[in-house]
Amino acid sequence: MVSPALAQMASLSSGGGFGSYPGALMGRVAYFRQVLLDAAHYAAATAAYEADPSGWRRPEFDRTLAPLAAVASGEERILLPGSSTVEINRALRLGGELGLDFTIYGGQEGYRLAGELADAGVAVLVDVDWPEPLPERDRDPDADRPLREILHERLSPSTPAELAEAGVQFALSSGGSNSGEDFLAGVRRAIEGGLEPTRALQALTRDAAAVHGLDDRIGAVAAGMAADLVLADGYPWQESTRVEAMFIDGVRYAVSDDDEAGDDEDGESSEAGGGGAREAESAGVPDEARPHGRRGPAGRRGGSSQAPAPMRLAEVAERYAEVAGDGMVPMTGPYREDDVLAITGATILTMAGETIENGTVVVRDGRIARVGSGVRPPRGAHVIDADGGYLMPGIFDAHSHISTAGGVNEGSLAVTAMVRIEDVVDPTDVAIYRALAGGVTTVNILHGSANPIGGQNQVLKLRWGQDADGMRFEGAPPGIKFALGENPKRSRSFGPGPRRYPATRMGVLDVIREAFTEAAEYRDAWARHREAEAAGVRSRPPARDLELEALVEILEGERLVHAHSYRADEILQLLRLAEDLGFRIATLQHVLEGYRVADEIAAHGAGASTFSDWWAYKVEAYEAIPHNAALMADRGVLVSVNSDDAEEMRHLNHEAAKAVKWGGLSDDAALALVTINPARQFGIDDRVGSIEVGKDADLVIYDRHPLSSYAVVQTTLVDGKVYFDRELDRLRREQLAALERSLTEPAGEDGGEEP
Repeated sequence: MVSPALAQMASLSSGGGFGSYPGALMGRVAYFRQVLLDAAHYAAATAAYEADPSGWRRPEFDRTLAPLAAVASGEERILLPGSSTVEINRALRLGGELGLDFTIYGGQEGYRLAGELADAGVAVLVDVDWPEPLPERDRDPDADRPLREILHERLSPSTPAELAEAGVQFALSSGGSNSGEDFLAGVRRAIEGGLEPTRALQALTRDAAAVHGLDDRIGAVAAGMAADLVLADGYPWQESTRVEAMFIDGVRYAVSDDDEAGDDEDGESSEAGGGGAREAESAGVPDEARPHGRRGPAGRRGGSSQAPAPMRLAEVAERYAEVAGDGMVPMTGPYREDDVLAITGATILTMAGETIENGTVVVRDGRIARVGSGVRPPRGAHVIDADGGYLMPGIFDAHSHISTAGGVNEGSLAVTAMVRIEDVVDPTDVAIYRALAGGVTTVNILHGSANPIGGQNQVLKLRWGQDADGMRFEGAPPGIKFALGENPKRSRSFGPGPRRYPATRMGVLDVIREAFTEAAEYRDAWARHREAEAAGVRSRPPARDLELEALVEILEGERLVHAHSYRADEILQLLRLAEDLGFRIATLQHVLEGYRVADEIAAHGAGASTFSDWWAYKVEAYEAIPHNAALMADRGVLVSVNSDDAEEMRHLNHEAAKAVKWGGLSDDAALALVTINPARQFGIDDRVGSIEVGKDADLVIYDRHPLSSYAVVQTTLVDGKVYFDRELDRLRREQLAALERSLTEPAGEDGGEEP
């Protein structure tokens, strides 16, 4: 044994969201965060007792938290999972938030984040079990492969080279394979991807030891280091290399079944015998019979002869520029970034009380600088001619579940206020781009409705091409999801395992009341601790509880409640319960029978975010009516219309138009349902929701009035940057298709490459 303890290892593999906690990915992240906070509290309480035990009971030994105390304090390293860009960014964010000493394992999409990893000073264990295409015999001839998948297969083996050039410390890992042949094949492919052979050898020896803090003992041939040596006639990954001898702690071991162990330096025969010989490498097992997981049965896992030649990011960029020609459109957003731009020739629906014919909007540094009919574009500004179209604020979808990785429900517990959508935002979800094509610029991503008290929401700006942090709406008030009715009482028995409490509607309210009773007690415990400290009295702080902290924020008016609700009786019950407990409901989501209790909703001060015309799709929706939005608005309720659906969010302008048909709302009042009203409900109407000087330039151009069934989005801007344009999108599709053909089609007479 070289070392009895190198590092803790974390896994965030998702179990689906139901069953035991944690189930969904967001639950696993929350559990990880809470366990390390508990470990830090345990260590602090133990240290305080040992320093001065007078008046305190000894903390009870916890065999789970004790080993994690050093991790929580940053004194012991922990390995965090991160293979894709989303996962790597999550690991960087989580490790930084908790102040951990951490290494990322996986790292296969590190070629996209080499600079960020270098800036963070984080080491990476790169899994050389590279992805490969399925063999031709196993492919569906009618299925198109995503270009991102094709590119990843070509680019992932370049990760070690990219990390090396960026100055990131890394080592190479087998990814769990027991086959030395597969591992070395993966190393060969990394070298094909641009890694210098000497740097590959370093990653297999010195750097591998350094990542685990063992470079003072192993990893180099130097005086005082362990005599762990290999004598060979070439690099170990070369297929022609013959290993002549292997030494561990100076003792020679056999390197093949028919070699005999040599003598050690004292002349005594090694007792290792043939037992130290290299293991057989799956001899006689056909490639297709091996476990293949995500890679498909493509032969050796590290890199088969069928795998396409690796590429570097710079090569892909050059290839794209070549096939795109002079009119190249960026592969991902934004399409245009201009310090100053002007949109001219538009009918401007400001949502601020006026409509401007043949107007101009000037945008400077992402904000609206001027609005009017006589405004001239500044000199040097990029001009977008709306050509008689309509310009309106970007649409805000107040209820969405797009861009959520690893499950939208942490349904294992009745109260999951500690889980956070922000931990699982997937900025690569194509639904984001499709929403931009429908004029949506802001979305509220909510936890699902499996719990009376669910997880924390996240408001996003759809900055397609940014990472998760780059999409978060800065300054948006935090919120949380509640749910009433059939879903949280689990009448449909989600998932495996025993049914979870509550099983009735009255049980749902009981869970909410009990949770806030505990939260109030938690708040009082912290208040007593702070008072004691202020008075100079020795006091042990309560353990932080992330679930209760979120509920205390609600009691303090610092976190908005967004409650899934259908029936009028339950809506009234929740409003009265909230008032009894001392907080307010920010929005009632869906609120299908809101028309029956609109006066009570208005008196409470809650907003209502409803469907346009969904009804009778389940029992508790039978009394829904399409006049709901208009009737609530008439009674003074602040109303919005949401999608709760990745497809419907692409035509929320049409959903708003239904309020004109069914409820007789004016055009402006209908458009307010998807612009300024949801912005007000979420406390960000000072930034978005209307076209006014000083607000963010989140804008959408339609070719017709947006309430027309024939209206089509032409251009969508977020922060003054063009993230969707119909003509540029057409060109981009053609250019990406050309890039894909260049990567996948056989070489022709004019050159190219093999498939």
